[in-house]
Formats: sequence, C-alpha cells, structure tokens
Amino acid sequence: MKHSLVIFLTAAILGTIFYIRANPQLVRNAAQEIVEKAKEVVSETPPSPRTDLLLPDMKIIPPKDIYIAHPSSKIKTLRFNTIFVNQGQGPLEIIGHHDLEQNKTFASQYIKKIDGSGEYRDIGSFVYHPDHSHWHVDNYVQYQIWSIKNKNEKNGIVATTGKMSFCIWDEHTYDLNLPEAAKSRFYTSACSRNTQGMSVGWGDTYLARVEGQVIDITNVPDGQYILWFEINPERRILESNYDNNADWLKIEIKGNKLTVL
Repeated sequence: MKHSLVIFLTAAILGTIFYIRANPQLVRNAAQEIVEKAKEVVSETPPSPRTDLLLPDMKIIPPKDIYIAHPSSKIKTLRFNTIFVNQGQGPLEIIGHHDLEQNKTFASQYIKKIDGSGEYRDIGSFVYHPDHSHWHVDNYVQYQIWSIKNKNEKNGIVATTGKMSFCIWDEHTYDLNLPEAAKSRFYTSACSRNTQGMSVGWGDTYLARVEGQVIDITNVPDGQYILWFEINPERRILESNYDNNADWLKIEIKGNKLTVL
C-alpha cells in the first residue's frame, strides 16, 4: 500500500509541475487533492472475513494412549494415539484429481456455501500409503518433542515425525448436538483418492499401534519435554478457527518409563 501511495504522489506531482509558472492556483488545488487522496488510501481497512462459507473447524485432542516401545534392542520409540474432530459449520471435504502427465493426484478442498453452491481450494495432493494400503492427504498432521525452558516454554525440537499424511473419514461420532452435525456417517473408510472428509460432529482416532503413530526417541536423553501435536500445520485447509489445531502434553522420560505430568 505504501508503494502505491508513493507512485500516486509521484505521478500527481509530475503531472502538475508543468503548470507551476502558468497557474500556481492549479498547483495548490492539485496538492490539496493529493492530500485528500492520500487520506483515503491510508484509511483503507482490510476486507471483512467472508461469512458465506460453511467452514470446518478441525480440533486435535491430546492422546490418551501414550507409551514407550522397543521395536528392536537398539531402537527406542514413543507411541501415541491421535484424535481429531470437526466442530465447525461445514464438513471437511477433500476431492482428488489425477494428472496423467505428472502421474500425481492433486487434492482440493471443496467448501460449501450458505446458498447451496461451493468452491474449490488447492491444498496439496493425495499420496498412497503402502503400509495402510490406501490413500492419504499429505501434510495433514505433525508431532514434535520439544525441550523445555523456564516452566512450560518450548525451547528446541529434539525429535519429530515431520509432516505426515492421513486418511480422513467419519470413524466415530463426537458431538451430534452441534448445529450442523451429520446424524449418520457420510465419509467412509474407503480412503480413496477420489473423496475423503469429515462431517460436522464426527471424529477419527488413529490408535497408538498404527504405523506412523511413533517418534524415534533413541537419542533423546532422560528429562522433561513437551509433546506437541498439530493438525493442518501449514494451514492449507481453510478453517473457521485455527486456535485449536495444536495441543501438547508435558512428559517425563526416565529410561523405559514415561510419565505424563
């Protein structure tokens, strides 16, 4: 906006400079007009958020099942379940489009509108998960273990899963009293690259034993840490609220013992 103002002022000044000697009053009038235009530019406010979209509100819930496991004698891991739900005004719906030339399935969020229509938003791609034998939405969730400074402040990442893909579906009910809650399951566990999603009032739980629900902590020293988990970490999916996309637990690791503090 500042650059636009400079260009506007420069153009206006250059456009009037040729009249300075011939008509000083014209210059004064032009200068006053420039000032008034500048006031209009500075006083502009950002547009109001759109209210015509029925957006999802994805919430992640702290794991209830968390433990240390040893897949081999040399590897130490932290396993945990993941629970996320949709408590928004509209479903989370992801549509796939396969590009034959690139051999890639792109993913778009379909957003319903109040008037019954809808619009699409590119969010990434579908990826095939060989261990689960179905398709996932990429970059959907991430888990991190942070060291702690002071009391409960994150200091630095000591271990992470990176951004992970997920299959999204109506696995179980969460709150059917929500205004836009679906009374029955709509998105199934087919987990295809055509359509995935989560209805309002529904949720999905990935059990701790499922492939991917793990962080390697072999080289993590004993101590207290923050286990951080976040859904939609890159904010590719449009939601009505991002404040509940992340949550955390304070944990303590002592050898093979894990304590949630």
